[in-house]
Amino acid sequence: MSKRIRKCEGLGEEKSLKKPKKTQQVQLLQNTEGKDSCPGRKNGVGTDGVEVIVASWNVAECKPSKLGPDWWTNSESEASIHSILTSGSRPAAICLQECPPSLVTKFSQYRVMGTTSSHAGGLVVLLVRKDIVAEPRGTVGPAVLANMKFGEQIVGIASVHLAPFKQNADARQHQLSAICGHMPEVSIVAGDMNMRANECAGKGCWSDAWKQLGKIKQTRFTWDSTDNWYHGMPNTPGASFAFKCRFDRVFFSKKTDGLITAKSLKLVGTENVLDTKHFFLSDHYGLLSSFTMQKAVKLPKREAA
Repeated sequence: MSKRIRKCEGLGEEKSLKKPKKTQQVQLLQNTEGKDSCPGRKNGVGTDGVEVIVASWNVAECKPSKLGPDWWTNSESEASIHSILTSGSRPAAICLQECPPSLVTKFSQYRVMGTTSSHAGGLVVLLVRKDIVAEPRGTVGPAVLANMKFGEQIVGIASVHLAPFKQNADARQHQLSAICGHMPEVSIVAGDMNMRANECAGKGCWSDAWKQLGKIKQTRFTWDSTDNWYHGMPNTPGASFAFKCRFDRVFFSKKTDGLITAKSLKLVGTENVLDTKHFFLSDHYGLLSSFTMQKAVKLPKREAA
């Protein structure tokens, strides 16, 4: 293929975007952010109990960024996203939003717990690793639910894509309450919550992992169109204005007497693709979270939300 040159606005210089050989693409695209944040332990029994790792990402249907080279297609995005999510940490569960069906088939080491339509296109998908005992639990509105089992402990997991737009804050709270009512005492909910800064994790049911871990600045924003020009350079035709928001979140059960504890949270998909400034795989960054489960105990019955 002939060499392609593209000058990206805001870069100030021309950049070679020659298509790499197929065998080189994974190395160019692979991101090390997904490596295990707790070395020496994987999803399983460790000295502090059981570690459960959950990944979540709104992948924007794997459509190419407006800053991508001409040869970049959905297939390149799918290969890169799959590599990022499955290398290193091997999450117990992967929660995807705006996911194309063709990406789902790439996760051969995972079982599909279920899917539902995303309001913005594509699917809301929940995947659980095949070596983990798991049972699909259907859908509740914009959420796909399942139960995972670690030893004697049942852990609920949900992939969600809540109602969009600022004016739908009440609708999002109702959706979270409904999801809570269909999950076991110990549960994790991850996905594109579409929440704004003043919205909380829900009335009584959930704790926000980011807040519980100290509100670390570097992991706050999962949408940053000041740097991520997926839709084009901000304030130009077809692109939005530049802003940052914590749309994507990970919640876990609040009233469990410390049975589940958030241990880490990091962003994934924050690397410039092909070393091209402002070129990212999705308009959202993904989340990789880990939790520690203590030994199963009998919990009091939770009051209905």
